[in-house]
Amino acid sequence: MTPLTHCPRGQNLGVRILAAVGFLLFTVGCGKAQTPVLVPTSPTEAGTVSTTVVPDDSSQANPDPIPTPPTVTDLSKRNFSGADLSGEDLRGAYLSEINLTGADLSGAQLGEATLDFSKLVGADFSGADLSASWIRVADLSGADLSGANLSNAQITDSSLREANLSEANLSGTTLRGSDLTGANLDGADLTGVIIDGTTIWPEGVTRPPDAD
Repeated sequence: MTPLTHCPRGQNLGVRILAAVGFLLFTVGCGKAQTPVLVPTSPTEAGTVSTTVVPDDSSQANPDPIPTPPTVTDLSKRNFSGADLSGEDLRGAYLSEINLTGADLSGAQLGEATLDFSKLVGADFSGADLSASWIRVADLSGADLSGANLSNAQITDSSLREANLSEANLSGTTLRGSDLTGANLDGADLTGVIIDGTTIWPEGVTRPPDAD
């Protein structure tokens, strides 16, 4: 049997030092150190798609708000006979085939409203604004339109028999085919009123020239 060789303590320490120096030289000799591999520390780093919230810049791209279209009132074919609608704002409203018999619309705002085929018998429109309104094939018999603004309105093929139009503004109003038998036109502004051979004019009132 080969006898065991005993290494002195100092010699053993020297061997360890030489081994460490050799390992260091080997590491340096391999060139640049390799980039360490990062170990994911969060779900995002591990491959989970991250959702980024982008601030809304629409206010900067379009600082002026988009205007909201005005709401149009549609009361077509409704029955408001005898109703109190005085002072109501019905500008641009659709009131075709509505029943306003005996209703109170004094001082109401009806500019550019549409009242085609409507029943307005005995209705109170005193002081109301009906400028540029459309009132075709309607019945306004006995209606109170005193002091009303009917300028540039289209009141065609309608009945205005016995209607009160005193002090009304009828400038530029079209009355083709309408019947004004017995209507009161005292003090009414008839500047530029448009009538033709089918318009029935009240007796005792100077008839404007017919339009071509």
